[in-house]
Amino acid sequence: MQWYNRNMSKYHFVINPAGASGRTGKEWEKLKPLCQKYGISFEEHFTTVTEGMTEICRKLTGDLREDIDLVIVGGDGSFNEALNGIRDFEHTRIGLIPCGSGNDFALSMNLPHAREALVRKLAEDKVSRILDVGEVTVLDSVDRYDALSDTFDASYSTEPVVRRFNNAVGIGFDAEICRHVITSRFKKPLNKIHLGKLIYLVVAMRLIFKNRKTAARILTDGKEQKYEQMMFSVCMNQPYEGGGFKFCPHAEADDGLLDTCTAYDLGSGAFFRLFPKAYNGGHIGHEGVDEGRGKVILIETEDPLWVQTDGEIICRSRKISVTVIPKKLQFLL
Repeated sequence: MQWYNRNMSKYHFVINPAGASGRTGKEWEKLKPLCQKYGISFEEHFTTVTEGMTEICRKLTGDLREDIDLVIVGGDGSFNEALNGIRDFEHTRIGLIPCGSGNDFALSMNLPHAREALVRKLAEDKVSRILDVGEVTVLDSVDRYDALSDTFDASYSTEPVVRRFNNAVGIGFDAEICRHVITSRFKKPLNKIHLGKLIYLVVAMRLIFKNRKTAARILTDGKEQKYEQMMFSVCMNQPYEGGGFKFCPHAEADDGLLDTCTAYDLGSGAFFRLFPKAYNGGHIGHEGVDEGRGKVILIETEDPLWVQTDGEIICRSRKISVTVIPKKLQFLL
């Protein structure tokens, strides 16, 4: 695969105007004059109830074999949907203007907070980093989630579901949190006062008393580890997920490996002691927390658990396979 710089061409900004309780659309209106200030030529594309981020990016990166620059205005979920829409990685470069609840990708990549600094970086018109992409294959499923229709299909299926991810794929408690965040009544008010990250903490505090653990088997590059009472397991390409939790502090986006964090045998008391430490990675090394690293991770559980990629719910499953695709994504910021 050839990586290259090009003369500045048109940027295709893809915006979910309803994202972050409507804040994303307002953010885009503030960004447009900055793009004009720095001489950035652009075309805007807005998601709708019938055409989401994935569908727009799939159309823009189709079979024409033409170079294209995408800039996503949104959060981790929007960036995940864009990633899953890209059809031609060799001819696609992508940037992100973070405007979501969690913004874990932006945190991991140390993106500037100021909008003008982000636009100024885009105006440099060059690939700053070449990143790995994670991929999960869900090998059986129930309660599949359709984001466009916001509905769940409760039928059991053995048809594989394949999703790419930027930050993480999780199975168990962390994904259950994401499932409940979707419908939480606290999400919109917290987003409106720019405290969207707190929604993950609010939901976690409520769910921990209902959390059911299950037996699990994890193979990391063929090496087996069994758990009688697994709470959750995450495979990460970046350090952060869930609104700033540093579950895998040693994860790097370009090392060709995935880092894992598995929590097990934790009661609610131990959870409350360890959970705050995860904000800076201080949970690693404690009893009930295992850290790992590998290229291919297979996770099998006795009971079906919720599965998420970059905070986006897929379904419940008993078996997932996770791998990494090295040096796949040309990132502009």
